[in-house]
Amino acid sequence: MNKGIIIAIVVVLIIIIGGIFIANKKTEQTKMAADKAMMMKKDEDAAMMKAKDYAAMMKDKDTGKGEDAMMKKNEEIMMMAMQDTSSKKATLSDISGGTGTGKAFILRKGAKLYFTAGGNLTDPTTGTFYEGWLTVKGANPPKFVDTGKLTKQKDGSWEVSFSSDNLYEGYDMVVITSEKVDDQKPEKHILEGLAK
Repeated sequence: MNKGIIIAIVVVLIIIIGGIFIANKKTEQTKMAADKAMMMKKDEDAAMMKAKDYAAMMKDKDTGKGEDAMMKKNEEIMMMAMQDTSSKKATLSDISGGTGTGKAFILRKGAKLYFTAGGNLTDPTTGTFYEGWLTVKGANPPKFVDTGKLTKQKDGSWEVSFSSDNLYEGYDMVVITSEKVDDQKPEKHILEGLAK
């Protein structure tokens, strides 16, 4: 075979192989760019969903929006505090002359505090609401941590759940109050109990 023909065939093969290599490289780069765009889109979607979940959770509970997300979070806190064997437990007694009863759980785990309390209480009178508190028994002046408003459950009981990055060491007295003004100051004490 003629040496010139062999060289020509080799050159053509090199050009064909090079073309295939370049085409594969471009396809790879296009696929990588598409994958990167898809990952960025997923990240954006996740961030948007997180923002939407947070916004929904922060909506006014009276409108009913975001209630499911808030209830789910409260449920998680409640289950964690109730099921952990290291939780402190309190039996809440009615000190207002009524017949209310309740239970509370305080869990300090890692660098977090988890608290939940529930009570069998009559519906609050018009213009009032129930509020949960943690306090230091016998502290003078009194020290209170507001754990939030109690919400009525399907079974008619009232519950509150709370978590914090502050452990609030020593705050083991649980108080449920009847409030008229949402001002971070406890008003009429209804239920009380010391978590042990």
